[in-house]
Amino acid sequence: MVSTNPLVLIGPGSEWFWSMLQLVVVAVSLLGLYRQVRLQTSASAIEQADALSREWASERLNRSRFAVLRYVRDNQDWVNVPVQPSNVIGDFWERVAYLVRKGHVQRDIVSAYLGSAVELWWVILGPYARQLRQSQNDAAIYEHFEWLAGIMAEMDRRAGQAAGFDQTTLTQRIAYSLQVSGAAIRAAEELRAVPPLSPTAPDIPLRTEPTSGDFAHAD
Repeated sequence: MVSTNPLVLIGPGSEWFWSMLQLVVVAVSLLGLYRQVRLQTSASAIEQADALSREWASERLNRSRFAVLRYVRDNQDWVNVPVQPSNVIGDFWERVAYLVRKGHVQRDIVSAYLGSAVELWWVILGPYARQLRQSQNDAAIYEHFEWLAGIMAEMDRRAGQAAGFDQTTLTQRIAYSLQVSGAAIRAAEELRAVPPLSPTAPDIPLRTEPTSGDFAHAD
């Protein structure tokens, strides 16, 4: 049966209407909050990716990578790598891995932007890290770095991508990374070699008082 009673929107009997209106307002507010959180999350993700990429591409890290890569290419020695540049690289990945592990940086972002680099550098520095653990009797040295490399490899496997490096692929990646880091270092050096702008351009005298022409077209 269809009720023939009139709808009451104001006064006694209108409680149903105001209850429904409150539900609609709450739903709209939650939707707006959800969208705001999504936008903030997206902005935060972009900032994280940008910060990680900038630091990894810095001259300091490029020089460190170049030194280590050249050493392992020429000596095929994965344990006695140059200490200072190896520590710079290892500390970078240890810090990134710690932030990922604590939930401050999304692992998807690291996977998308630096995932293969994490795995490559653990292959290169893993023997050095294990030697440090043994010599210093500290199993925690670069433990987060190792954990992150494992996580990235597992994400690759789940995505149907090959994880790990055979000797041929490793040799190719080292050669390519050497070229990239070398080019970045040369670009940074060339920028520093660019002379400053010429100071011989004539100065434009400044007027301290306005003239009548300054106000000719004022509204």
